[in-house]
Amino acid sequence: MCCISGYQHELNYRRSDHSFSVWGNGAPGSTWLTAFVIKTFCAIQKLDGVDIDQNVINTAINWLASRQRADGAIPESNPVSNKGMDGDINSDITMTAYVVTAFLECKSFTA
Repeated sequence: MCCISGYQHELNYRRSDHSFSVWGNGAPGSTWLTAFVIKTFCAIQKLDGVDIDQNVINTAINWLASRQRADGAIPESNPVSNKGMDGDINSDITMTAYVVTAFLECKSFTA
């Protein structure tokens, strides 16, 4: 199934700190990419026969939550290299909204 192979492939970009980077452990994690990945994993988790490791989602959510500043913003820590990928998220406000949306979309799947 394509979702399973895509999931397994995406795990290659998971860093040891539980974030995701287009360069894997070779570069810092990206806030946007980590949020995008958990949104995707939570969406495919709804499909029958697709087993996503809940720990991967939970630890990525925890990493994102740890990025939150005292003012509430969750900024991008390492922008993606292809600006066409990020959905025109170009400020702390839009990034925070994107991350919160990911949290809400994954709410029913987190432990």
